[in-house]
Amino acid sequence: MTFCGPKRAGIAELNPIACSRKTAVKNIQQIKQPLSRYACKVGTALAFIIYGPLGYRIWFYCFMEIKMKTIQKGFTLIELMIVVAIIGILAAIAIPAYQDYTIRAQVTEGLSLASAAKTAVAEFYMNEGEAPIGREEAGMDPDETLTSGQYVESVDVTNGLITITYGNEANALINGDILTLTPYETGEFSVIWYCGDSVAGAVDSPLG
Repeated sequence: MTFCGPKRAGIAELNPIACSRKTAVKNIQQIKQPLSRYACKVGTALAFIIYGPLGYRIWFYCFMEIKMKTIQKGFTLIELMIVVAIIGILAAIAIPAYQDYTIRAQVTEGLSLASAAKTAVAEFYMNEGEAPIGREEAGMDPDETLTSGQYVESVDVTNGLITITYGNEANALINGDILTLTPYETGEFSVIWYCGDSVAGAVDSPLG
């Protein structure tokens, strides 16, 4: 390996006065091979300073070789393990959150389907002063399965109490579960609804 200029610590010190530009480029190409990425960057900066526009060619040569080595290198085992761990963590967080979201959406369907029964019960109470015995007395079809949906199997009325049964395509965590809506009379003689059979300490009175 020939250099234009004396060697110091195994690396040639380029002399722009004594060397032609062509020789300088050749020397840079020869000495850059054993250098690290950091050394190549430093050498590129020096080439810009010493050789001006010619330094761009040197930089491009170094950059392309580093890029090719990086492409050929691929991923190490530890890098792949880190990626797999990150994907696992994201999945552990996202899957329960998505499941919770779908269950809430399915429960909401039951409440939407029960809105007609709530209106029927409230109207019957306002007219008769008592809760209806069943769906038919409330003015609805006696078949409870007629009020159903994708996630709701039936909506029934018993003494004013509305019972929502989840089924069909409902999530396994709520499939077969029952949600009840209990009517209460307020001080202004209007009807409000509570989830559950009864509410301890409620100020309002259940419909009777």
